Amino acid sequence: MSNSSSRSWTSIKGSLFVEQSGDRSTISQVLLHGFTQTSRSWNRYIDLIDPQQSIIRVDVPGHAGSSTVAADLTTTAQMVVEQCGFGDYIGYSMGARLALHIALLQPKNVRRLVLVSGSPGLRTPEERLARTQS
Repeated sequence: MSNSSSRSWTSIKGSLFVEQSGDRSTISQVLLHGFTQTSRSWNRYIDLIDPQQSIIRVDVPGHAGSSTVAADLTTTAQMVVEQCGFGDYIGYSMGARLALHIALLQPKNVRRLVLVSGSPGLRTPEERLARTQS
């Protein structure tokens, strides 16, 4: 996609790498990748999005161009919203869980939410321990 730029944004929490393309005056489509993936995982789908649309691809913390930080989903959601702002949040797998947290924590910053192959996570410490041990 032409008219693309990338930047790394750093806060006290760590750095977040984002790549933005398209018309920045439109509402952004914020793309959040799955576990062990990168923002480039969305490359094959970029051509399916209106080229006039603003697209922001994020390397979530601990992946590719973003730093590894000891951050829970709440902190990560805050980092992403601080950088990406209002828009349509689209997440796959781990990115879907992150997008869900963004919508719950910052609903005024989410116009639409698309969750692909995601879940809200395990509710109790016992459920998480059982999964870790399996």
